[in-house]
Amino acid sequence: MTVDLLPPSLPRGRSLLSVKRRRSYLIMVMCGAACTVCTLLALCSSWLYPVSSESEVRLFGNNDYPDYAMVMNGEELNATKLGDFFCAMFDAGSTGSRVHVFRFSRSKAISGGDMELVSAVFEQVSPGLSHYVDNPKSAVDGILRLLDVVKSSVPRELWESTPMALKATAGLRLLSETKARLLLKEVGNVFKQSPFLTDKSSVRIMDGIDEGIFSWFTVNFLIRKLHQGSDTDGALDLGGASTQVTFEPQSSESAIAAPSGFLHKYEALGKEFSLYTHSYLGLGLMSARLEMMGVEEEPSESRLNYAQTPVVLTSPCIPAGHNNLWSHGGRDYNITNDLTRPHIMCFHDARVLVRSHKIHKPAEVHTEVFYAFSYYYDRAVDAGLIDMQHGGTVKVGDFYSAAKHECFLKDSQETFLCMDLAYISTLLHEGFGFKKSAELQLRKNINGVETSWALGATFRMVNGSTV
Repeated sequence: MTVDLLPPSLPRGRSLLSVKRRRSYLIMVMCGAACTVCTLLALCSSWLYPVSSESEVRLFGNNDYPDYAMVMNGEELNATKLGDFFCAMFDAGSTGSRVHVFRFSRSKAISGGDMELVSAVFEQVSPGLSHYVDNPKSAVDGILRLLDVVKSSVPRELWESTPMALKATAGLRLLSETKARLLLKEVGNVFKQSPFLTDKSSVRIMDGIDEGIFSWFTVNFLIRKLHQGSDTDGALDLGGASTQVTFEPQSSESAIAAPSGFLHKYEALGKEFSLYTHSYLGLGLMSARLEMMGVEEEPSESRLNYAQTPVVLTSPCIPAGHNNLWSHGGRDYNITNDLTRPHIMCFHDARVLVRSHKIHKPAEVHTEVFYAFSYYYDRAVDAGLIDMQHGGTVKVGDFYSAAKHECFLKDSQETFLCMDLAYISTLLHEGFGFKKSAELQLRKNINGVETSWALGATFRMVNGSTV
């Protein structure tokens, strides 16, 4: 059977040359379309996940080749032979900056998703970047000290192929865009001059959603639940300026009841997860302290020489007789006891704060296992609820009991412990809706790796998993 490529409207009297030209034109169009489709398919197969604003650095691989390449802004750079490789992730928090240097091993090509965490190095410095909001150039001193940790942890021959990034969290999200940009510019210059693998997207402010999801990933990766394909556990992170709650809903009712913007799809290790997560900006521990003492917002652009003239703040949560200096976010505060209000009012102030933020109470807090870390862990250690080295299991009611004990302790030497425990117990119970009998797994690290969002962010940097 002969297929006539001539359209019905073409007169039969046209010359053979005209017919050939028309056929050649059609063939060229068809070939061009085929090439376009092939190009798109090739791009999709190489870039396993779409590029996001948080992840312009990708690793990809091919099972037919023993090496893998790093792609940064479209340019291929040789990384390292299959086997061990390193990544460095800086966590610029509101109260300090930290660095995590991860060593990974891969027995298969990158596309196989078979990464094994071999070891991790952790170091931190204080204060956080936001402390230098009026003197951005001074912010680099701590970053340079942490950069030395990266240099001493990674073999020199791998420096140029080791990706390095810094993610700033709520401390910088609370600053004005102008102030935050100046701080990040100074840090970016340090990264640009370093011998490690960076690009223009390596230093940036991280979204609170990512912070929650990456913390959840870190926990479930370290307890091997992502590898086993079993039900995952929830994550509770309490930072200085924000707090996150993240878990994988196990019922359709929970998903339906979630407020708009609380559910997110997340791809990792070749799997897709539907996660409930939300970051409450302004409900971190340091922000809560300020608000419970009458400061309605974090330090703004109008500093008014607060560093030279401390602001006097009072609270019934502060032990009698205390008159201590506290520095946060570039300001100095003189913290004293409110002699006109009894200690029991500390719980009232915590309740007013929590209720004012209208926190959603997810039903699955009654059935999920949750890992809690950061300030949940630190304050539990200070209250004697868990061992400092190993952590432990704590009931929400234990935070309440510890708060009452501390708040009515006449000779307490801890300026903020009463306030912090009252806030934490109220946040968990009246905020998120945990029963006082609910148990939380408190861990500072799991299998020697710091419990934070850093490992999750590193996986996205090298594997391109997406939110």
